[in-house]
Amino acid sequence: MRSLAAVCHIPMDAHLMVSDPDALLTDLVDAGVARIAVHVEACRHLQRTLASIRDAGVEAGIAINPATALSTLEEALSWADFVLIMSVNPGFGGQAFIPESLDKVCRLRRLAGSRPLDITVDGGVGSSNARALVEAGATTLVAGSAVFGSADRAGALAEIRAATTHGESR
Repeated sequence: MRSLAAVCHIPMDAHLMVSDPDALLTDLVDAGVARIAVHVEACRHLQRTLASIRDAGVEAGIAINPATALSTLEEALSWADFVLIMSVNPGFGGQAFIPESLDKVCRLRRLAGSRPLDITVDGGVGSSNARALVEAGATTLVAGSAVFGSADRAGALAEIRAATTHGESR
């Protein structure tokens, strides 16, 4: 992360898919990350971890796996700046989007109410589902394979952006 921070001029985001995220927080903060997401499934004391991230001046996020119920993070929402909904099972890129994730985004947006909450979706995101995700309440889309697996990365990214701003869902 330090090496990237030296050449990267956009805010860095760390999504910790590890069993002990607390052990990495200080190093990531020192490296200059702007946002850190930890999995609700991996944190023994989620509130304490989120508070530690925020106390360090970094945005704190809760990541949640596809089969994990939103109720597991409901009480912790007030300590989070964003929620990262995994729309594939963590482990490797190129997986197909899990359609039920769209409903989870809708339910999280309703749960957040009027509170501003960044809802990030990661996994299987592309031009075919980007508009539906934004309409459901997602505010940040993570597109890995759809962009980096394309011969025309700039074109793939432009297509995803265009899908979120106009036209019908594809």
